[in-house]
Amino acid sequence: MRGNVPRYFQVRDPDRRAFEYLLALDADARRRHADRLAAERERIVRDWASRLAQWTGTTRELAVETQDIPPKPTLAWPPDPQPKVRAMVGEHWYGLDEAIAASVDRLTALRASKVPTVSEDASATEADLERLEERQRDASVVLQAVRRDLAADESEIDRI
Repeated sequence: MRGNVPRYFQVRDPDRRAFEYLLALDADARRRHADRLAAERERIVRDWASRLAQWTGTTRELAVETQDIPPKPTLAWPPDPQPKVRAMVGEHWYGLDEAIAASVDRLTALRASKVPTVSEDASATEADLERLEERQRDASVVLQAVRRDLAADESEIDRI
């Protein structure tokens, strides 16, 4: 059954294909289907890797971390161990549901609390300012004393 088959058409396995065609085995249709499935699989793997990289980049900018996300797509979801997303609230890491609940609670508390007006907050600010000015005066007195002592020590060193 072997004959001269031109190779410049770049037909894969021409002898086998001719045999399958003569016996009507539909192998070509199955091969094309397998090729389409392989191409689809490659597209899914590329898409997964791209989305995972995008997600990782996004979580780096936020106070969020992910754990146990597989580097390649899996048929069974969720995989074992199950992926986790954790978020930092304050100084602690929480599961995503706990972090959302904590943020909602904090938002509710902030909405319920009274925001002080400028006139209400002015007296506290003035007291803070007076306290800081007093500390600055005390620090200035200490600095002048240190400068006098330093000048006296330098003059004594110069005499020696």
